[in-house]
Amino acid sequence: MRIFIQNQVLLRFLLIFTFFSTFQVSLVMGQSQKLMGMKEVIGVDYVEPDTVIQYGADEYNFAELRIPKHISSASQFPVVVIIHGGCWLSAVANADFMRGYASALTQEGYATYNIEYRSADHPDGGWPNTFNDVISAVNYLSEFSSDYPLNLNEVILIGHSAGGHLALWTSIFPQDLPRLYPITELKTRIHGVISLAGIVDLKEYYDPSGQSCGRGVGQLLGGSPDELPNLYQITSPVNIYQSSSKLSLVLMTGELDPIVKPSHVGILSEAFPEIEHLILPQTGHFEMVVPQTMAWERTLAVLKKMLDQPRSR
Repeated sequence: MRIFIQNQVLLRFLLIFTFFSTFQVSLVMGQSQKLMGMKEVIGVDYVEPDTVIQYGADEYNFAELRIPKHISSASQFPVVVIIHGGCWLSAVANADFMRGYASALTQEGYATYNIEYRSADHPDGGWPNTFNDVISAVNYLSEFSSDYPLNLNEVILIGHSAGGHLALWTSIFPQDLPRLYPITELKTRIHGVISLAGIVDLKEYYDPSGQSCGRGVGQLLGGSPDELPNLYQITSPVNIYQSSSKLSLVLMTGELDPIVKPSHVGILSEAFPEIEHLILPQTGHFEMVVPQTMAWERTLAVLKKMLDQPRSR
């Protein structure tokens, strides 16, 4: 299956990779600044996971678990679930993309759970399986948590770009949705969500002719907003977030991000002012997931603050 998928999307991969590599180094907002690209993210050193968890039947239903080894005083560690982006397309990115990020977070004292899922270009991916895979991966934490020093009272979701969309959606979709649509019930309590350049409105972001992730939206949902208005409604965080939610949620965006612009992310924070939206100066799209950047330092500070707050939902 893996060979079939790679052959099917090779051309798309080359086109999108070229876009990501070149667009980031162009002049942005009138400033001459070389921004990071995919190669900087992939180039981050990583350590192998302690174990690979198979949470479902498909070969893409797995997650890499890393446990801090250098902190002996902690009996249990907070769990950071990492959800990679890549336009919802495995041709663009997969769990490998976030290995360096996961390794760095583990070094900071967090257990990390870097998940893979069936993307929109998988034969069985897209709605609803891509969404269900993320939920199932999070739910599966309870199946093996007793075997590792994991604190399931402190589960944080961190998603980047399309993964930020999935992190937001997984944590806030209405509880009655599984009764109306073929969606898996979320059984794991989420302490908080950090969305790094996460997409918040699929209808607004949809762009089948553009050079960015907008063309991945149609593949994810199986059609356009005009064809599937209800589906776009229930899969866009801006449409399903409830002000009564006590979930700790922080949006972070790079000021110079040309792929998921601050103005797009701001759609959610402007609709719900209680949601914190941090716009990081001199930062693009990929700096968000490279350790030792400004975005990294801010993310660590947000993560610590989030875990210091009382448990929410």
